[in-house]
Amino acid sequence: MSNIDKSALREIAVAAVGAHERLSVMPPDEIFDISLAEGTQLDADITALNALNSAANPTTVLALLDE
Repeated sequence: MSNIDKSALREIAVAAVGAHERLSVMPPDEIFDISLAEGTQLDADITALNALNSAANPTTVLALLDE
């Protein structure tokens, strides 16, 4: 049995949904200086996706699939 805080994982994932939708429409070849986006929605989106990537790592996903 794994010791995964599913409530926390859900909260992080919910926070990342909008961020993923907004960032997925950005041109993939567009280069931008993230320091210019500090304190903006883009900054918040990247922070939300980084939190999701940290929480929903391969080990966590595999443990959830094994349950």
